[in-house]
Amino acid sequence: MGLGNEILRKIMERMFERLPDGIYGIISVVAGGIGMVLAYIFFPGYNFVERMISDLGAGPGGLFFNIGLIMSGLLGIPFAISLNSSIKSAPIDKRLKKSAFIIAILSCISLSLIGVFPAIEGNTLSLAFHGLFASISWICGFLYCTLYSVVILKNSDYSKFYAYLGFIVAGVFLLTLITWIPVIEWFMLAIFNVWVLTISIRKVYHSRKVQTTIEQ
Repeated sequence: MGLGNEILRKIMERMFERLPDGIYGIISVVAGGIGMVLAYIFFPGYNFVERMISDLGAGPGGLFFNIGLIMSGLLGIPFAISLNSSIKSAPIDKRLKKSAFIIAILSCISLSLIGVFPAIEGNTLSLAFHGLFASISWICGFLYCTLYSVVILKNSDYSKFYAYLGFIVAGVFLLTLITWIPVIEWFMLAIFNVWVLTISIRKVYHSRKVQTTIEQ
C-alpha cells in the first residue's frame, strides 16, 4: 500500500510539473465537451428535451462520447487532487475534506466507467453497469460538491462565491437524481462544468501570480 501511494504521488508530481494543476480541470471539461458535441453531430434527431445525455453514447457517434467521458473522468482525478490540496481546513473540517476527496475520486472513476459501459439497448450487462456507475457518479457528485462547499465556505483563501455555486450544483445533482428529467440533467452538467472551470481558472491565475512574485 505504501509503495503504491508513493508511485501515485510521484506520478501526480510529474503531471503538475508539466502543466499548472488547474489546467487539468479545464482539459477535463473540454475533453468531455468535444466528445458530446461530436456525438450530437452524428446523432440526427437528438432531442435535449426527450433524451438523456447517455443516449449520445449509444448513438452513431457514441465512440466520441464515450472516449470523451473516459478522458473527462480520468482528468478529473488530478483536478480533485489539486482542489483538495488548495483548501486549508481547520482541524474540525479535516474529516469533511478527506471524505470529500475520497468521494470525488470515486465520482471521477465512475464517470469514466460510464463511458466503458454505454447505454446500448439490448445489451443487458452494459445497461446494468451503465446505470450503476451513472448513479454512483451522480450521487458522489452531489456529496462531494456539498462537502467541499462547506469546507470552502470556512476557508478565507477562497471566495464564498465558489461555495455558494457548489451548493447550487449539489442541489441540481439531487434534483436530477430525483426526477431523471433530460433537461435537468443537461443543466446539471452545464452548471457543474461551470463550477469546475471557475475553480480551475482560479488555480491557474493563482499559480501564475505566485510564479510572477517569485521571479520578481
